[in-house]
Amino acid sequence: MYTHWARHKGFSVTLVHEELFSPKVTRQIILLLEGVSVYGILQGEEGIHEFIHGRTSKTPRYSQFAKVRVLPAVDDDILKVSTAELEVEKHKSHGQGLRCKLYKSQVAVTHGPSLVTVAGHSDLSLARATELLTDLLRAEIYFVRFLDSGDPGEREDIRRKYTLRPNQSAKDQRTGVATKNLGDLWQGRGLDDFLYASILERNGRDQSEGEQE
Repeated sequence: MYTHWARHKGFSVTLVHEELFSPKVTRQIILLLEGVSVYGILQGEEGIHEFIHGRTSKTPRYSQFAKVRVLPAVDDDILKVSTAELEVEKHKSHGQGLRCKLYKSQVAVTHGPSLVTVAGHSDLSLARATELLTDLLRAEIYFVRFLDSGDPGEREDIRRKYTLRPNQSAKDQRTGVATKNLGDLWQGRGLDDFLYASILERNGRDQSEGEQE
């Protein structure tokens, strides 16, 4: 959904990490999205996204959960991380993933003083993967120092519920914005309404105020 949305907007999308739970199921994915104000636009997506499989004649109702995190890009002049403080492990990799046609690198970067570690498994070169993961490490350190209040709060709340069957729909738990067209949502075309409402909410306004302007 986010990849389609970003490309539709003309933003750059780079896969930094993909980890599979099984050959057809993703456990974790890290994307770098580059574009004007993209962090501010997507910031409200952070939280738990619940996928509900409604009860049918053959299966009981159950839910699956995905945790979405949104981190800002942090320039070196805002938070300096010395290369002397970094420990880098990097190896060439092989095999195929769901989004990676061919894995090329497996890299882990650790910040010694804070013990913060990030890792990536991707189709990037070892040099490019190390560069982007160092950027990600800086963002993680910035988050720990300046953005993390110590209380998970909204990051652990249900951000949005998606009902997959028998009747498809999605509803944002904070703004109340909803849609029955999951096809458009997965393709990124239906995401703007949710993002717009979230931006208004974070600025202490409601949807009706935005529509009047």
